[in-house]
Amino acid sequence: MMISLEESGQISKEEANEVNYHLIMNHSMLEDTMVFATAGVSAVWILTTRILFAFLLVWGRRGFVKLRVNPLQR
Repeated sequence: MMISLEESGQISKEEANEVNYHLIMNHSMLEDTMVFATAGVSAVWILTTRILFAFLLVWGRRGFVKLRVNPLQR
């Protein structure tokens, strides 16, 4: 689906990459949370941590790419 959206020009390659990085970080969030919660780990802790890391990965990568492309423009 991401490829067809990119090929049709509805999203850029960079936007597709950002969505993919977010999906990678949050893949199987429900299943993992249920498994670890059954083992006694706090579900809130698991969800908060995964969402935070996904946020940091996507926005950190976005900032890194922006600095790499235009290092002198800030």
